[in-house]
Amino acid sequence: MPETKKAGTPSVKQLLADLKAFAIHIAATATEQGERIPFIPSRMFSTQEYGGLSLSGEDADRYSGIIAGLLENMGEAMSERSVTKLVQTAILKTLDLNKRN
Repeated sequence: MPETKKAGTPSVKQLLADLKAFAIHIAATATEQGERIPFIPSRMFSTQEYGGLSLSGEDADRYSGIIAGLLENMGEAMSERSVTKLVQTAILKTLDLNKRN
């Protein structure tokens, strides 16, 4: 039986727009370290092709919220690992860390 999403859960389109805005926000603030001292990451991910990223505080919470929302909308259509990998790749491709260095 298909899962029904909870009332008030953002649509996939809204979540993808939030993911895009989040990735742009991260890219714009990637070099701002002064505000984040001490930096204690709660989420870290990387790929050989696109580099890596550590998130903490509000950024980590927003990242987790996007993934949770997408998982709820996707039901059993995609695994948690697949959704997480796609979100991570979208963020890292937006940052394009390897080309920045």
